[in-house]
Amino acid sequence: MFKNKILIVAILGVCLISGILFILYNRYEAQRLDNMAKAFFDYQNHQLTKGIDEAKHTALALAVLLAENNHINDCFIENDRDKCLANIDRIISDLEPVFIYKDLKIHLHTNDLKSFVRSWDHDKFGDNLHQFRAIVRSVAKHKKPTSGIENGIVGTYIRAAAPIFKKQEMLGSIEVILSFDYISTFFKDQGIDLFVLLDKDKAKYREPKKGDDIMKNHFISNLKIANLNLVPILNKLDLLQDGFVKSNAHYFSIKPIVNFSGERIGSFVLHINSDFKDKNILQEHLFLNPLF
Repeated sequence: MFKNKILIVAILGVCLISGILFILYNRYEAQRLDNMAKAFFDYQNHQLTKGIDEAKHTALALAVLLAENNHINDCFIENDRDKCLANIDRIISDLEPVFIYKDLKIHLHTNDLKSFVRSWDHDKFGDNLHQFRAIVRSVAKHKKPTSGIENGIVGTYIRAAAPIFKKQEMLGSIEVILSFDYISTFFKDQGIDLFVLLDKDKAKYREPKKGDDIMKNHFISNLKIANLNLVPILNKLDLLQDGFVKSNAHYFSIKPIVNFSGERIGSFVLHINSDFKDKNILQEHLFLNPLF
């Protein structure tokens, strides 16, 4: 009988110790996965920053080149909108095969900061841009090209503008506008979701668009590429809480979108699913091929 009691106690002790070890292992494994996810997102955020910087440089280089284009200069000198429209439509068509220039937009402004030609809206012109277009104001004031992220009537984009001169006289400026779709597609190809979210309170001059009501407090600037299945989860997150966020089986990284003026206007959100536990995507893709 005594031996039986000892055996029972021993079995219970082994079960208890095994249970404790199992709990500790699960906690360790969960912490290990969280740490891997954080390291993974650190690298991806570096890729995101690098990609956006390269897009700014690419847009800026194109704006400077187009500002010296004879066809652009001539139609400005002649004050011929139809000629300018034909010229920028041709430029956009020529550049369309280059993936980064998909959905390229070009905007011409007069030297008194009014819209002269919009490639995406041929009938809208003459409106004053001074109040809400800091990049355009900067080019007019300093007469130097510049670039950044900025919200406008058409939405939030990567923008670059350069002055157009006739000898020493500034005729106006030309703006190159790139969407976030190129960068979004890069991440999507790696199994990572990217959301470019504009705070609705920061979009005073933005024209309404289809899909504006998908999220409560944000517009999705890369709506065509975004994984809308995640919207219910995103609506529950504090999108001003930057850094790593875990929600059940989902892992998010949130970082601010800062515009040309240094103001936070929204958030970049990267996402991966817990599927990586089975697919080992963190271990296999921790260091992906660079975006540029």
